[in-house]
Amino acid sequence: MYLIGVEICYPFETIYLNRNLGVSMTTLGSILGITLFATLPMQVIGGALCDKVGRRPVLIVAILGSMTLYIGLGLTRDLWLVVALIAF
Repeated sequence: MYLIGVEICYPFETIYLNRNLGVSMTTLGSILGITLFATLPMQVIGGALCDKVGRRPVLIVAILGSMTLYIGLGLTRDLWLVVALIAF
């Protein structure tokens, strides 16, 4: 359910960044593509952490990180801060 909610937000996130912040779709594609590609190694680390500490603590950290991202996106108006939030 968590991943469904996160993935559903991508279209709305790009619409918000394009319309409200004036970021071009090419720049948006680059930002999201680079950050998604950069998170691939984190999938392996997350799997190892799940094996060590369990799924629930790792999922809680992921949910808190996503909450931080979307609250931050709702409050910011600067592109550099948006990039920092997405990278975090």
